[in-house]
Amino acid sequence: MTQAQSLDVLNLLEQLEESVLDGTRVPLSGRILVRENDLLDLLDDVRAGLPAAIQQAQQILERQAQILADAQQQAQAIVAQAQQERALLIDQNSIRLQAERDASSSAKPFNRNVMPFGNRRSRKQHKCGARPNSSSSKSARKPTVFASRPKPKSSSCAAKLNSSYLSSAKGFWSNVRSCGGVLTAMLTKFCGTWSSD
Repeated sequence: MTQAQSLDVLNLLEQLEESVLDGTRVPLSGRILVRENDLLDLLDDVRAGLPAAIQQAQQILERQAQILADAQQQAQAIVAQAQQERALLIDQNSIRLQAERDASSSAKPFNRNVMPFGNRRSRKQHKCGARPNSSSSKSARKPTVFASRPKPKSSSCAAKLNSSYLSSAKGFWSNVRSCGGVLTAMLTKFCGTWSSD
């Protein structure tokens, strides 16, 4: 039923009221004389229009209930999505924190093997007859080379140094490989591609 039809029902009710008020009053009885046919026609029209008006009102109520239900579903979906995004952010943050912890724990053995590498070199030089540089002295000292040492000894010393550097480097790279993908990726990013030999 359209809005015009519901207005028709209201108009019919107003016409019915006017016909009663415009009727002839019977003196001292409180009664009114109206035309029967006019009154019955108006009542028939109202009766025909009322079910449509009631149906329209029911449709409006149903539509209102549906709109409220849709709004509630949308609100629940928004809340659920927000909770999922919150959980995802928490998971990503915990994954990042775990990766940082793993990287720092993986870097500890790496640092243990890298830091002594320079100390080993100075010890090896000292064993072979070269004096390590002293950081406490004000002037930089050059390592003393003994003139009395024969050449084969110094070449064997160089061979010892080279072999110790080679074994240290192999140990270093094996530790890098054992530290996991995070450290390897970081080294590859900053140092370029390195040989696995």
